[in-house]
Amino acid sequence: MSKKLRTTTNMLVIGAFIILFAAPATWAVTLKAAAGGAGGGWYQAFSQIVQLVKEKEPSINIKVVPGSGLANPPRVNSGEVHLGFAFPPFINAASNGKMPYKKAYPNIRTIAVGFGKNPLQFVVTQDSGIKSVDEIVQNKIPLKLAADRVGTTDEWCTKTVLGFYNVTYKDIKKWGGKVSHLGYGDIETQLKDRNANSTFVIISPPASILTSVAISRPIRLLEMPQPLLDFLINDWSFSPYVIEKGTYKGQDQSVRTALLSTAIMVRNDVPEDVVYKITKVIMENPERIRKISPTFKDFTPANAVKGTGADLHPGTMKYAKEKGYIK
Repeated sequence: MSKKLRTTTNMLVIGAFIILFAAPATWAVTLKAAAGGAGGGWYQAFSQIVQLVKEKEPSINIKVVPGSGLANPPRVNSGEVHLGFAFPPFINAASNGKMPYKKAYPNIRTIAVGFGKNPLQFVVTQDSGIKSVDEIVQNKIPLKLAADRVGTTDEWCTKTVLGFYNVTYKDIKKWGGKVSHLGYGDIETQLKDRNANSTFVIISPPASILTSVAISRPIRLLEMPQPLLDFLINDWSFSPYVIEKGTYKGQDQSVRTALLSTAIMVRNDVPEDVVYKITKVIMENPERIRKISPTFKDFTPANAVKGTGADLHPGTMKYAKEKGYIK
C-alpha cells in the first residue's frame, strides 16, 4: 500500500471515530441558568429542577450560576444566561421598561410560574393602633418603618405599594415618622426594641422574624384594599393570596394580600423544541417539583402558565395548547 493511500485510509478511520464519538455532543444542548446566591434557596431549587430535566432529557445540559431577582431579567435578555429565576413583577417591569429598569428588555419569554409563595406582609405593632393601609395615608400617621435594604425585592415592593397612594419615604418623614433600611435581623431587633412600629417583608409565612417579634410584641397584618390589589395584580403581575388566620400569634382573621411566586424566564432565541422539552419535563412531573421545597407544594401545571409576567416562549405555548391549559 502506498504511503499516500495509507495516509488517506488512516484519515478516514480517524474521521469515523471522531464522528462516532463526537456526534452525541453535537446533538446535546448546553444552557446556562441564573438562580439566586450560591447555596441559597433559589440556587438549590433551580439546581434540582435542572437535575430533573437532565434525568428525563439527557441531551439538555443546564448549568446553574449565581444571580439575583433584579439582575436576572437583563442577563436573560442579553444572552449572558439562557434561563433564570425572577418574580413576575420584575419580569413585567423589565419587559416593558418600567421601574426599577431604565429601558425595556424585549428578548425575555417565560416557561412557568408557581415555584414558591412569597406574600407581601405589611405589618404593624398592635400598640401603634393602626388597623388599615388606607388609615396610614388618610391620617398621615408618622410610621416608624423598618424597611428592607434599598435595592432589594422587599424594598421595591414597599415603594410600589406606597407609590399607589403617591406616598414616598420623604412624605413619611414629613409626617413626623422615620424610615430605616435594614436587614431582616436588624428589622426584628428594631421592632422588639420599640424603635420601629412597622415593617414590610416578603417571606413565605410564617416568617421567623415576625413569629419571633409576635411573642414579645403583638403584631397586626394589614389587609390590602381591593383597589391596591387590583393595581398590583393588573399592572404588575402579582397574584392574589390569603394569609390564613392563626398564621401568627394573635392573628384572628385571614388577611388578603398580593403574592410573588417565582417564575422561570428563557431567552426568546432558545430553540422551540428545547423549551418544549423543558416545559414537558416540568409539567409532567408535578410531584417531583412539589418535593423540591415546602413552598412548592401548591405547584399546579394548569396554573403555571398564567401570570408569568411576560409572553410564554413558543415552545411552552405549544405544550400548553396541546394540554388545553390555554386556548
